[in-house]
Amino acid sequence: PIKISDGRIIAPAYDWDNEEYYMIRISSDNGKTFEDVKTGKKPQNKVYDEIMVYEYDGVLHLLARTNLGYYAKTDSFDGGKTWTETEEFEKAPSTRMYIGVLKSGAVVYVRNVSDEKRNGMKVCLSRDGGKTFPYELVLDDRSNLSYPDLDEDDKGNLYIVYDRERNNFIRLNKENWTSDAAKEILLSVVTEKDIESGTLSETSFLSKVISKAKNNNADK
Repeated sequence: PIKISDGRIIAPAYDWDNEEYYMIRISSDNGKTFEDVKTGKKPQNKVYDEIMVYEYDGVLHLLARTNLGYYAKTDSFDGGKTWTETEEFEKAPSTRMYIGVLKSGAVVYVRNVSDEKRNGMKVCLSRDGGKTFPYELVLDDRSNLSYPDLDEDDKGNLYIVYDRERNNFIRLNKENWTSDAAKEILLSVVTEKDIESGTLSETSFLSKVISKAKNNNADK
């Protein structure tokens, strides 16, 4: 959930009952109650939308995962009352991304390096509200990376988590139905300066394993 400039809280959420439009939930009473709000029209139905919303200069921007080879995008210039026609944001695999606004006002964007597969993970920075992302830092160049998320502390450190080889069917031995998949949750800690320069400061680090599943069995 994010709190926008007028004090309302927006929670991006699934609504499987509405196959035609992306839905968000908005609270005007600090999260006590939420109302469903219809946004842009979906280019396809019954997919894992995994939408993200951010606000920049009073405009709400919504991005969504698709199975069409790109992230979808729709905008609202009136606080969520009406939304633009949904269009392609940029080429991307079918997987979740993270996008949000930092305390500095910069837009930060975490996604796979590849436009086709869940390969590589990078963090990108925009100074123009997400129109362009001239700065980027590769966090991990391995394959089967997915589901990034991000948080920022009061000192400007960006904590980025994602998983690697989350599925036991990756590198599966069908003779004994066990897997060599990594099944890891990884943490990178970087700053805006790191992303802009492409190098790490002394306190930053990449791809530290913070959790690793022990079960390597796969169901037949």
